[in-house]
Amino acid sequence: MTGTVFGVAENGVEMECENTIAGLPMEISVNTLKNVDLSMMLTSPTGKTISFDETSDKNGKIRMEIPEYHTLRAGEYSLSARVSESAGEMQNACSFSVFPGELSVTKSLIETDRKTAEAGSFENIVAHVKLVDNYLNPIKGHTVKLLSSRAEDEVQLLSSLPYTDDEGTISFLVRSEEEGMSSLSALDLTEDMTISARARIAFLSADKKALGGENIE
Repeated sequence: MTGTVFGVAENGVEMECENTIAGLPMEISVNTLKNVDLSMMLTSPTGKTISFDETSDKNGKIRMEIPEYHTLRAGEYSLSARVSESAGEMQNACSFSVFPGELSVTKSLIETDRKTAEAGSFENIVAHVKLVDNYLNPIKGHTVKLLSSRAEDEVQLLSSLPYTDDEGTISFLVRSEEEGMSSLSALDLTEDMTISARARIAFLSADKKALGGENIE
């Protein structure tokens, strides 16, 4: 995923930057005029900008590092630059990608559209599993298995694709012929890791559901 990206702005500033992973610093190399002040601006995927200034050496070189706290959000970033004494506008010199980090088993989630459903009916509970890294960046393209604590519960894939989407989410249907409480867990098959989150649900008889169900909090 990572790799070197080269760019040249219209104002002649040459820049070399690296695709990186969220939470890691990134090194930048710049070629420009010798002994000049360079104004640079980093634009994040959300449009937020950060400005900073550097001075080139006698060979027109600048080597610098963007701290990891500026690249926590996954997505496309751009670096613009201009010679400070120039009256020209900032010109895009380099664009790079920040990819999500490793799966966070503690921050990934299981959510359900309801807590109860009628047992022995066509009523389903929809469960959404959302995979994220430590900075809450969604992790897409991972295969997930949703597990129930009861063998008699039926779990069926609802999503159109068998892996997490761009939002890091994959959805399932859960139903049961048998009354009782269940605990749902999720296994990321791509990483062979089970996330910490659990979702408690209950399948009730028609009579109990008509009376408002059970408190399963």
